[in-house]
Amino acid sequence: MKNFLCIILAAVLLCGCSGLFTEHHSAQAGAIDQMSPEWLKGNIIVGKTTPAEVRTFFGQPVIKDFSPAAGVDRARLPDAMWIYSLRSKDSPGQGGKSIVFSFKNGTVSDYSVSGRSF
Repeated sequence: MKNFLCIILAAVLLCGCSGLFTEHHSAQAGAIDQMSPEWLKGNIIVGKTTPAEVRTFFGQPVIKDFSPAAGVDRARLPDAMWIYSLRSKDSPGQGGKSIVFSFKNGTVSDYSVSGRSF
């Protein structure tokens, strides 16, 4: 599962470098600060936080949902994954941050942040 998330994060980061993903939702404007470990620990609770709450905090995801490949054991995979990729408008050469939320049974089952700090 962790290898699968690493592959997804790598793909998002590569696409983010090409300029495909941009900061385009007003709700995401403050999301960089919301990707701090302290903020996430206090506001995103595994098994309790719902997709609606994540959307309230971060806006619409850049990538939403996915279908696992044929033959993959779906019981071990999340029901859905949402990916957010943000870059600082003030420091375009500084990279960005990405966060992946996994959902299972209507709540966050896991999340992972990667990228540079601003």
